[in-house]
Amino acid sequence: MRIAILTGLFSLTLTACSDKDADTAHDDHADHDHDADADADADADADADADADADTDADADADADADADDTGTPDTSFSISGAASDPFTGEPAAAGLCVAAADPSPALIGGDLLILATGVTGEGGTYMLEGVETDSTLGLVVVVSDCPEAAEATLYNSGTGVSSSAYEGNVDVTDNTAFTLSNSMVAAIDGNLSALGHVDAEGEPATFEASGGLINFIFDAEGAPVSGATVSCAAGYCPAYYAADGEGFDLSATETGMMGLAVLPGAPITTYSVEHAEKSFGSATMGSLAGIALFVAMTEDVEEGEAE
Repeated sequence: MRIAILTGLFSLTLTACSDKDADTAHDDHADHDHDADADADADADADADADADADTDADADADADADADDTGTPDTSFSISGAASDPFTGEPAAAGLCVAAADPSPALIGGDLLILATGVTGEGGTYMLEGVETDSTLGLVVVVSDCPEAAEATLYNSGTGVSSSAYEGNVDVTDNTAFTLSNSMVAAIDGNLSALGHVDAEGEPATFEASGGLINFIFDAEGAPVSGATVSCAAGYCPAYYAADGEGFDLSATETGMMGLAVLPGAPITTYSVEHAEKSFGSATMGSLAGIALFVAMTEDVEEGEAE
């Protein structure tokens, strides 16, 4: 009986141990499964985080690229393009002439034109001046001349004004006409001046070729030449000679004719005004430099409400 009891107790003990081991194994297996699930979840979370980080980095890179495009350095330069031609003949300028954009501001204090960009005329007198940078509020001048290496001198240095409003905000100036002045026309001007007894401020005989001057066209509000106008200056000595109507080139008129043309040799830098019996004109500050002809235009004022 004692053996049976001991055997029973031993059996119970074995059974209890077996159950305990089974429970432990089961718990261990459950713990292992739980750990595996936790690891899998952690890996999934890590992958998701990595994907999110990658997406964030990609978005950040895209935003940075977009910001770089949006905040790029604004243009500080502009171009001037157009064609050069002779206003007296209407002929386009020859190819191979030198063209320059210049700031006339230094001339106000006795200096030279400040060259900002250069180029060469192509067929039909076309030109392109790129990379022009300026803050001049006086406007610019497009200068056309024979190039230094030219085999034959054909032109007198000439400049045509470009209003500062034309390039405001560094806007490209297109279809700009730059006028040329032939040496033969300068000879014709000086022939007239000599015949009319032109003298400089000191009373000495003077020529357009030596002193330069203004070639001033007077236009009405619609751009047509104005006859019957005269030009005067606020200070200095500035005799004006007017092209008469008729055959040939005659500067003996006392006021503008059908061409609306006034020639002012050796014109000092000052304020110029136009007088006319029926039309009103504003004034302009300008002048010439020795050895260069400056083409300018003075246009009739338009009363407010009259412009279309």
